[in-house]
Amino acid sequence: MEALGNLALDRGRRYVNLDDNLRSLETKLRRLVGRKTDLESQVTDAERSGTKKRKREVEIWFEEVATVENEFGALKKSIQEGLIENATSSGDGVAKMDATVEELTEQSKHFDGLLLEAFESRGEPRM
Repeated sequence: MEALGNLALDRGRRYVNLDDNLRSLETKLRRLVGRKTDLESQVTDAERSGTKKRKREVEIWFEEVATVENEFGALKKSIQEGLIENATSSGDGVAKMDATVEELTEQSKHFDGLLLEAFESRGEPRM
């Protein structure tokens, strides 16, 4: 019974703090998108040389950040337009997205390099 009460209290706090939590999430997401833009610039510049290619891990991270960015836009719009009937689900959505943004931010700090050497075979080696 106590656990159920704590759950209800937690959900109530998320609803009451929804605007603050949404603003905080937006700030974190802006920083994450900025990091993504910086890393994409580095990768794109290095790929132009023709000797480097981006790691698949980095490409997946770029895609995940773009997905979260799109989902945030939809969530924010839904909250602002009052399309989400259950306000506690809005708070839960913001909390889940916040955790995802934190995780992606942490991942970006621990890449073991962004690029790989891209050696392509151009035929038989000369003797």
